[in-house]
Amino acid sequence: MINANKILRQINSLTEDLITTGLCDDQNFPHVITKPKNIVSVCIGNLGTTIFLKNVPYKEIYNEMRKRRLFNFKMIDGALVLMEYTFNKRELVHHRLCFFPSPDLLEYQSHEELYLEDDIYLDILSKQMVTVPLRFDFENDSDKVCPIEHPISHLTIGQYSNCRIPVTSAMPPSHFVDFIIRNFYHTAYSKYCSEIRKYPNEFGQTLYEEEKGVTYIAVPS
Repeated sequence: MINANKILRQINSLTEDLITTGLCDDQNFPHVITKPKNIVSVCIGNLGTTIFLKNVPYKEIYNEMRKRRLFNFKMIDGALVLMEYTFNKRELVHHRLCFFPSPDLLEYQSHEELYLEDDIYLDILSKQMVTVPLRFDFENDSDKVCPIEHPISHLTIGQYSNCRIPVTSAMPPSHFVDFIIRNFYHTAYSKYCSEIRKYPNEFGQTLYEEEKGVTYIAVPS
């Protein structure tokens, strides 16, 4: 049975793997925080994440996250990855898994000769690339969720307030990290995928029947 301690160990192991491969250059290891009424959170600190929901420019959100060290690890191109899970006893009630790319890659693209010798940088040197933040949210709250309009588990792309693409289940840390590395650092993934640990998905499906009739994302077991 998945629980807060398992999630903690998984995030710590994945962070160690990304450090070893050189894909991240700064990190914060999470803690288990026990709250009233049997609520337990796995997070990097009791900092809150309401800034993600504010109507402010993306660059301000990114800079505030970096300033407050609101990330599990910072990738080699400045992207910030944050993972937070909250349980009520052994039941997952919330998670927020964020990928926030650096809003300005000119530092790398203007001095690409410094990075071309290392192929883990190849995916971030294209001049035509546009950075897009994304977030996997899980909210098991009957007062908030609604089939299709607000799925229990969903993906938000580009901070669009009404972008909630249904996801079949909660997203484990290993699946989230694999998704990020595979799709946004593919050259590095091809080189280091065997060195990044994999874990099974122990979360049950939460997709509503109505959501099976629209485009959705499936989290493998």
